[in-house]
Amino acid sequence: MAAFSESKIYAEPFNPKWNEMMKLINDKLSVYFNNKASLDDTVTQIQSGMEKLYP
Repeated sequence: MAAFSESKIYAEPFNPKWNEMMKLINDKLSVYFNNKASLDDTVTQIQSGMEKLYP
């Protein structure tokens, strides 16, 4: 990552909502991997959350 921050080609942040996006994905996948939600529900919830982050 240091190479990217020193690069003149890429400006930080690459995605200003990266942390929120990754938290959403990780939280929903965690529920799925603990057998507390179906894959269909998990994907639907992730998509819904993404649509709220990126209207």
